[in-house]
Amino acid sequence: MRLSNTFFFVHIPKTAGTSFRFAAQHYFGIEHLHLDYGPDATQTSPLVKHKVYSGHDLFGLSLSLSKQKCKFFGGHVPVMRYAPLFYARNIISFVRDPVMQLLSHYEHLVLKDGYTKSLDEYLVDPAKKNDRPHVYLHGIPLEVCGFIGVTERYAESLTLFNKTYGTEFTLLNMNANKRNGVNKYKAYAQSIAKIPAFVAHEMPIYEKANRLLDERLRAQAGGWNYVHGAIQTVNSQVASGFAFWSSQSTKPVRVQLWINDKLLGVVAAMELRPLLRNFNVPRNGFVGFSFSVANSLNPGDRIRCSVEETGQSLGEVVFTPQPIGGVIPA
Repeated sequence: MRLSNTFFFVHIPKTAGTSFRFAAQHYFGIEHLHLDYGPDATQTSPLVKHKVYSGHDLFGLSLSLSKQKCKFFGGHVPVMRYAPLFYARNIISFVRDPVMQLLSHYEHLVLKDGYTKSLDEYLVDPAKKNDRPHVYLHGIPLEVCGFIGVTERYAESLTLFNKTYGTEFTLLNMNANKRNGVNKYKAYAQSIAKIPAFVAHEMPIYEKANRLLDERLRAQAGGWNYVHGAIQTVNSQVASGFAFWSSQSTKPVRVQLWINDKLLGVVAAMELRPLLRNFNVPRNGFVGFSFSVANSLNPGDRIRCSVEETGQSLGEVVFTPQPIGGVIPA
């Protein structure tokens, strides 16, 4: 059963998620929240402990959440655990500068949870490998999510979130580490230089989240409807991706393909993307687009897709020849 009026909040540690969760609680009322922070966590709802950790019944959980008129569900859980129960437009999260997220999370573990290992040891601790943003968001294109905020732009993100969903979440500052910069972590000076190498694979997520936030702000300022979309595949024969309106309109998005700033063509995003059905996107997954680019690309060409109606960018890639084959991933 899909929960059409319930937010699913993927709470990545130390990204202002506690402030966001309490803002939701103040707005909806605690009786309309259910949480999953693990089987032993006091924050985890009894319903979740019963249905998920004892009963292993996600469908039963969805029925109970619907019956109890749950408005907000979330916790320290990977998105794929619960994504099929919710609509893509209601899957939300926040990301943070990876270096600062790691440092803040490490200090939280030391100060609040009694973690005794050094920062150097933490960086290679296999028991803590699942604390990273890419683990929480693995399996879903970031562009599919209803909303991705940025911790360093929390007030701006929250304002946009409220305008997008018609909510009135208040700006809170809870569970915050009062240190606000790498230079504040002097005790770890010798280890800090090692961190970028450990979080290099997190940077594309952070950079993309900022780009998507900028696009949403431009859409809001321009008074036009935002489109969720991305280029997924580019090879010597085809450029393809997906696009759908944030308004949940069933009208297909018309997508433009540009090569080195020259318009190559326009198509409607109406092809089936089966894997996107798992996230309950509009049009039952018929949101894909593809362009034939045979004999049109040279190494180093810039391929860009945009929304015909608004000019919104759906991403840009530089063409690198690669073997043809495989399937479109979503």
